[in-house]
Amino acid sequence: MASPAAATAPHHKGDPTAAAAIDPSPAPASPIAALWPFIIISITYLLFTVTDGAVRMLVLLHAYNKGFTAMEVAVMFTMYEVMGAGTNLAAGVAGAKWGIRATLISGLTLQIVGLG
Repeated sequence: MASPAAATAPHHKGDPTAAAAIDPSPAPASPIAALWPFIIISITYLLFTVTDGAVRMLVLLHAYNKGFTAMEVAVMFTMYEVMGAGTNLAAGVAGAKWGIRATLISGLTLQIVGLG
């Protein structure tokens, strides 16, 4: 025996309302809602870029005040860049494994804890 819903549903193959009546897909999100993750990630990356540059300048000025030679400072910054490449690799693996949101929040939390 057919259900009452099946009895009232349109049975015409060419009827465009038949497909619309049973289409379970959700309504499309607004364009700004679709861009929201991109906006958040872009802002946090830009803020990180500012803090990273400030840290480099502080380290350079501190090394100058301590009397480090140019070669010692160059080696220090080379090691900093090598460690940064390793960190980026680890963050890429973490992002692929646990998702961008969890990786971003944990990275920001580590920076805040490091400042405290």
